Amino acid sequence: MTIKKIYGILLLAVTAGLAACSNEINNDNNDTTNPNISAKRTLSVAATNGSTRSTVDMINGNKWVQGDKFIAYNITSPSGFDYLSAKGSGTETRLEGEVNCKQGDKIAMFFPLKYNYTGTSRSHVLVSMQSSEISENGNIVAKKQNGTLENLRYFDYSYGTSIAQVEGRVATASTTLLKQYAILHLDFTHNGTAVQNISKLVLDNVTEEAEFDLNDGTLKNRENGRIVIEPSAPRSEFDVAVFPDNNFSPTFTIETTDGKSYSLTVSGKSIKSAEYLPVTLKVVENTPWIDINGTRWSRYNLQYDPSVNDDGWVAGYQLAKHPWDYFYTEDDPMYPEGSRLPGHFTTDKFDHFRWGDIANAHDYSYSAQTSYDRTKGNIQGKVSADQRTGDLAMFASKGKWKLPTQTDFENLMNNTAQYIGYYNDGTNDIIGVLFVPTNDGRLKGKIIDKNNNPLKNSNTTGGIQVLQYTNPNTKLRQFTSEEIKKGVFFPFAGMYNNYNDGMPKLSQPGNQAAYWTADGNSSNDAQATAFTGYYRHDGQFLCPTVGMPANQLNPKRIMYCIRPIFVGN
Repeated sequence: MTIKKIYGILLLAVTAGLAACSNEINNDNNDTTNPNISAKRTLSVAATNGSTRSTVDMINGNKWVQGDKFIAYNITSPSGFDYLSAKGSGTETRLEGEVNCKQGDKIAMFFPLKYNYTGTSRSHVLVSMQSSEISENGNIVAKKQNGTLENLRYFDYSYGTSIAQVEGRVATASTTLLKQYAILHLDFTHNGTAVQNISKLVLDNVTEEAEFDLNDGTLKNRENGRIVIEPSAPRSEFDVAVFPDNNFSPTFTIETTDGKSYSLTVSGKSIKSAEYLPVTLKVVENTPWIDINGTRWSRYNLQYDPSVNDDGWVAGYQLAKHPWDYFYTEDDPMYPEGSRLPGHFTTDKFDHFRWGDIANAHDYSYSAQTSYDRTKGNIQGKVSADQRTGDLAMFASKGKWKLPTQTDFENLMNNTAQYIGYYNDGTNDIIGVLFVPTNDGRLKGKIIDKNNNPLKNSNTTGGIQVLQYTNPNTKLRQFTSEEIKKGVFFPFAGMYNNYNDGMPKLSQPGNQAAYWTADGNSSNDAQATAFTGYYRHDGQFLCPTVGMPANQLNPKRIMYCIRPIFVGN
């Protein structure tokens, strides 16, 4: 393929016979004989250029599709949107419609006609690279990008302006429609070998949607987000449409059919409209753990889901898909109790467990509350002969993961910067703490606010007034997925302790951290050490600790989360 700006999908020169009408003007009072008065005039647009843009094809040339519809907007005398429609298919076609105009009016044309164009101004069109709707053969069609060039016709945002020359009921003009996006032609290598059979591609930290201003052809009110592409069949190359950006800094993540994940972050690139950019990305395989001072901490919580049966795991057990994931999140993370749980106590998905319980680990019924390991001392890597008690992470993972000890947690806190904040998963806000490895003496072993200011030492008692996380002046940082990838994020997922079979609910599922260690209390067989923290409603943030006397007194009957450490190959 020739490496150059997209010839056929770059621009379209058309000669437009503009005759516009306004639904706001009474037909009986239209004066089509006076070119200086806005009136309803028939519009006929001749589009004969071979580089037409509706069907995108780099090799055979682009085609119009009958029924394609364009927005026509009068910049000089705004009166709402009118539209033009393609009356035939092929490299040549005729566009027809009505536009309200008079002599000398500046007319904007935009493809495609958007029925969901509501923005902050009536001259704004909502555009998205995640999903789009266009009119196709008279029908509204909704599409997402699928990695093919042909699919990009649904995202073929094109714009041009013209000056109306009026003669009676007809106004003529010429215009050039320019592409308002770029195309990335992506392939991927890992350690010098091409990555094949890619089942999913995600671009994070990109402009997901914006409002296109028909007055000046610029993007306004950009919203950063992600573009998710799931092709109908595995691919090795992807064509992706993106908005122009002077500081294009995405993270590319791919998943393959063999369950592997790879990613790469780039920064500070300039992407211009109408560019076609072939790019080979040298990706790095993502591991489910991060090495911090010699300990490989899982990025994800341990979960039980009866519907899963992953290789290398006891049936039902898995690691969560994302660092912020936990079952049964709430709309309001500050509410003291969760919604009613399903109540199928032994078969529900669950990610809170009693200390050292294997036989009934995920059973949250009243009768199961006494099912826990009564060992005094450490159970890391240990499983009883009857496999009823011991290190659940070790058992569930068939030896690859273990419960962390108090010392493991202390080393984590001593060798990282502990950021306090929250992450929005697209539906809910997830409060949590993020431990990021650092050699910066100003940050290492400290609790850090959103402005990178140290607040106090990690693993020490006492609260910090951070205000509510929704307050503009809060000290909590809103994490991005890229920031979370740099460390270990512990969501404040709460606990299960009420054992009310008639109304089972999680406690503090959003504002309390409770994670088991492998260390049982040496003098009380009903207690064990846990990593715990609490974000209070008055804005006090009690940062998690693990080394305080109170940390050793957690009742083993209460169901806490487990964040394991990796010990496999």
